[in-house]
Amino acid sequence: MRAVGVGIKSSPDRIGALCDWSMVGGFQTLCTNQEEHMRTYKIAAMGGDGIGPEVVEAGVQVLGVCAERDGRFTLDFQDFDWGSEYYGTHGVMMPADGADQLRKFDTILFGAVGAPDIPDHITLWGLRLAICQSLDQYANVRPTRILPGIISPLRHFSGPELD
Repeated sequence: MRAVGVGIKSSPDRIGALCDWSMVGGFQTLCTNQEEHMRTYKIAAMGGDGIGPEVVEAGVQVLGVCAERDGRFTLDFQDFDWGSEYYGTHGVMMPADGADQLRKFDTILFGAVGAPDIPDHITLWGLRLAICQSLDQYANVRPTRILPGIISPLRHFSGPELD
């Protein structure tokens, strides 16, 4: 597995955005740099099969840009090569301790699973459901938030229609 880190690097022109100002004893003072207290989210990235690796790779890039533009959090990605190729090499879709490995992450970015030469019940029960059931992830929820400045096909809908 290779680890991919996406983080925030400060530059002189962003210093104002990266620092907190507060009132102390009636005087405005510069507090600690936000980068020192920034939350890092650990994400397990699992491309899987088919178009999944391309989708996950693009997702990692997009999420990295979001983190950089927001400036209040960083993302730490770790790639997992579990899927049909892994099955071909190891005879299982993921290691026996796979769910335990994933527990240390805040979330999982999952691509796709399945290949024409492997029966669906093997890929489904060996990876997808093995992850979902072990980690109590029964809903495949895709949260939606329309970002400022983006013309979205969902722009005419409010929260309840998206939920």
